Amino acid sequence: MKQKTKNVEIDGTKYQIRRFLPDVGSYLLMRIIGAGIKTDAGDATNSASGKEVVRGEVPGGEDLARAVIFAAFLRGLDFETHCFVQAQCLAVCARLEGPDGLPMPIVNAAGVWAIHEIKDDTPLVLRLETEALVFNFTDFFAGGGLNALAGAQTSTA
Repeated sequence: MKQKTKNVEIDGTKYQIRRFLPDVGSYLLMRIIGAGIKTDAGDATNSASGKEVVRGEVPGGEDLARAVIFAAFLRGLDFETHCFVQAQCLAVCARLEGPDGLPMPIVNAAGVWAIHEIKDDTPLVLRLETEALVFNFTDFFAGGGLNALAGAQTSTA
């Protein structure tokens, strides 16, 4: 069964990331792929992970997800689309509070900041946004989702 949540620690604070609803996730994925596809995987991987990529090496899984997401952010999302993507990402993020780690939503159901000090922390918001996208889309990229969408046949040799 697919993992439904992922806990991440950012600057000593723990956060929980949940899965997008399928309608939101598929819409975001198509927008990000459309924007990110404007670059080649080699350029995106170099800028996304900071790793040296050997020519001809194809990134996979989380590296490919990060590459496409960063390419979309850097090259193709207009402001309105980015605001929509960010709102959807923050809606699936919560800060884990207290000794029991109870999830406190970052934004409420209406999209209003529930944890006010986060709204002025641009680096944290960008990290949460990226972590939400990577968590939700890594399985798609690791499982050959782009090839499946394009109708490519996979071999099981």
